Amino acid sequence: MFRNEKELYGVGFVDYEYEINNTNKKAALGRMFYPTAKKARSDPQEWNSYFFKADTAITRAFCGAFHFPSWLQFVIDHWTCIEAPMEWLPPVENSVPGEKREVVVFCHGLSGTRETNTSLAIALVRKRGCFVLCVEHTDASCSLARFHNGGTMEYNFEPEAIRKKGGDTAFKEARRAQTRTRVEDVERTLSFLQALDDGLFFKTLENEVVNCRFFGVSPFDMVKQLSMFKGKVDTSNIVLGGHSFGGATVLAAACQVEKFHVKALFSLDPACDWIPREVWHHFGKDGGDDVNPVGTLGIMNHFPLLTVFSSEWFEKDWNYNLMKGVSCGEQENHPNSCVCAIQGSKHMGFTEMLSFMPSWIGSVKAFRGFASRSKPTEVVDSTVQCILTFLSLSASKKESLNQRTKMERIGLVYAYEE
Repeated sequence: MFRNEKELYGVGFVDYEYEINNTNKKAALGRMFYPTAKKARSDPQEWNSYFFKADTAITRAFCGAFHFPSWLQFVIDHWTCIEAPMEWLPPVENSVPGEKREVVVFCHGLSGTRETNTSLAIALVRKRGCFVLCVEHTDASCSLARFHNGGTMEYNFEPEAIRKKGGDTAFKEARRAQTRTRVEDVERTLSFLQALDDGLFFKTLENEVVNCRFFGVSPFDMVKQLSMFKGKVDTSNIVLGGHSFGGATVLAAACQVEKFHVKALFSLDPACDWIPREVWHHFGKDGGDDVNPVGTLGIMNHFPLLTVFSSEWFEKDWNYNLMKGVSCGEQENHPNSCVCAIQGSKHMGFTEMLSFMPSWIGSVKAFRGFASRSKPTEVVDSTVQCILTFLSLSASKKESLNQRTKMERIGLVYAYEE
């Protein structure tokens, strides 16, 4: 999963918590990955625990959110032993003084966490030298959201209960309400990036930062740690990305956060039914007479969209034709937008959950619905290459290529055409 291969940059990381001001206590949570000095290969001594300080609470929370049989908890517990090629809070790469770097903000899916797409984040930093912020959402869709003070927010099973009582319509509205909270998380994360680049945080007379915390760093050391990021973040070059519920989140957010200069967007199996109805008009759908449309119509055409589907969702046409219409339909679209799929993949193959399990796990009945026909690592690797190619094409500003030409040489990826 984490290959010790030639790379352009090393990878630093830190878990953060940020409040826009001292009166608004709603926090942006997540993990920030960033480029460090260029290296030929990763030093194994600089690898760190996948979960911060090998936190066992989060692995237990995964078990509860996914309804794993108790006898399988030992399989999940071994995640606490996994290490990734990333270094905790090293100096940010500064070979070109004054250079600002692209930022990717990524949103996890249902029951995901800030960790569940680490390999994607590391690949983006290694190859593109960008910042990647993996948001941990506060709508109770995370297996276990974790705060700096030790507090947690557990996964909320109430929407599933609503479906049993009120049917699919009520269930989807409950999820859409969560999406609105998730969009607020994205907005707070983008505000954090702006504060990080400007170096503007609230401090006490003793120079203690009060509205931003890095896990493992004392309040009095925050000024020093934050200062190395000042002037390094290109807030005019924002890429949004997400998986499943996270895909719905970034699609909804892109319609509403015009002031933050979104330059590109990618989504993996986006759960489009959970996009709030007030932004449906951006996707060619009628949100109903009881909602007020939000966002400037046509904003989705201002930047390229990449939508990557699993074979599972494509074959069931779960949102494929909808996103193809948005990205490549007859209406005016960005020329570099693309819709494609990963051969032999299933929905959960876009996360690292299967990649970190023994190979025999696919034969266990409780996990058969998650298993892919292709190897989990191949699915993740192909997805990463697809996203890297898309971002390179988007940044090049060259004439657009057809879908198949863009993706045909990337492992298991293939494009669907009429």
